[in-house]
Amino acid sequence: RRALQPLRSNPLEENCLALLLQHPELKAYCQGLLPEYFEDTQNREIFIAFKEADDVASVKERLDSALYEHLDSLTGKSLVNTQLEPKCAQYV
Repeated sequence: RRALQPLRSNPLEENCLALLLQHPELKAYCQGLLPEYFEDTQNREIFIAFKEADDVASVKERLDSALYEHLDSLTGKSLVNTQLEPKCAQYV
């Protein structure tokens, strides 16, 4: 099952979530972003937890342990950390 992950992963969703998780100060920019916009159920569950949480530790507390590995991959994802607001707006 793990081998299929790259085939169904959505880079746009994952980059958007990674940006939000790594820069929670951007939360205000994602007010119009809805959970149903996330096709991948793992991404959707993490986004819902993110909307309800104040930080990554709080996100993790709200998630099933089966999602920890995906959350860790998102928080560890290498992103260019410049022009964060425009990038966030573009993802949304």
